[in-house]
Amino acid sequence: MNDLAHNLIILLNKNILDDVILSVKADSDVITPKEWNYTTDKIFLSFDIDIKKLKAFIEKNVIDYDKNKLTSCSGFMWLGDDN
Repeated sequence: MNDLAHNLIILLNKNILDDVILSVKADSDVITPKEWNYTTDKIFLSFDIDIKKLKAFIEKNVIDYDKNKLTSCSGFMWLGDDN
């Protein structure tokens, strides 16, 4: 599982880095509970970001965000914060 997590971090660092996301790293090794069953293993990742560029991106794309964010509709009740 640690090898898979390591390869995931390599994949993310090679494919998603841009002006906003600067790097991806693991906070620790994979956490494997005592009762191992493949479904409860987890790893926590940290994304180093350029906060100024992220804020600029959000401000530039706020209209698309408002247009595409989840809202309640027939058969679906959105309980999230609209702001």
